Amino acid sequence: MPFNYEKYLVQHQCRKYIELHMHFIKKLIHDHVLEVQYFSTDDQVADIFTKAFIEADFTKIRFMVGVQEVVTKVR
Repeated sequence: MPFNYEKYLVQHQCRKYIELHMHFIKKLIHDHVLEVQYFSTDDQVADIFTKAFIEADFTKIRFMVGVQEVVTKVR
């Protein structure tokens, strides 16, 4: 099987890009410019946009995001 140099180059560029950003973020953390905080799985509010929830969990996360339920009357 021939070596796919173009594919390797793209992967290398992506990896290089990620490594550069990770180095930058690690430096910000080390210099106390950025603080990383732990959030449990139950508190990941971005999940409301990507996952299905039972109604109770959906309501909890919706409240955490700051969205209120709007009830309209249909005539």
